[in-house]
Formats: sequence, structure tokens, C-alpha cells
Amino acid sequence: RHVCVFQGRRFAHIVLSHDGQLVSVLVPDGRHPPVSDIRTVEGERVIRFPVGRLTAFVVSTMAADDLNRVADAIRDPLSRVLAGA
Repeated sequence: RHVCVFQGRRFAHIVLSHDGQLVSVLVPDGRHPPVSDIRTVEGERVIRFPVGRLTAFVVSTMAADDLNRVADAIRDPLSRVLAGA
């Protein structure tokens, strides 16, 4: 885990491995629309969901069902940790 800056925006970046696949969890500072969805962007699947007042993005090339399971597993713990953020 670390904090990155890209194009002037700071975000928390956590890198996980699940069944041999890399998964990035990104939580940018600032607000995004409070919605949950899954998209494919340049071959990467991206799941977006609200965590407190922030939004988390879970990114990987793994199958959508597998990525959904990873996102579901981290959603509540991440929301609790970021509740006051």
C-alpha cells in the first residue's frame, strides 16, 4: 500500500493478489458520483463503489465474477476504515 499522485490527484493504492491475479484498489481524494458499477477500460475491469464520502475503484484483468467477489469482500472493511474520511 502507498499513496500515489497522478495528474495532480492523490490516491491511496493497495495492490493485492487473488488466485495469481493482481488487483489494484484505488481510493482517490475528492468525491465521485456515489454509484456502484463495473466497466471494462482498456482490457481492465473496473468496479466502483462508495466508501464513506469517498469512492473506491477495484481494477484487474480477472473475470468479472471473480472481481465482484473480491470487491464484495473488501467493501465493508474498507467502508468502516474510511467512514470518517
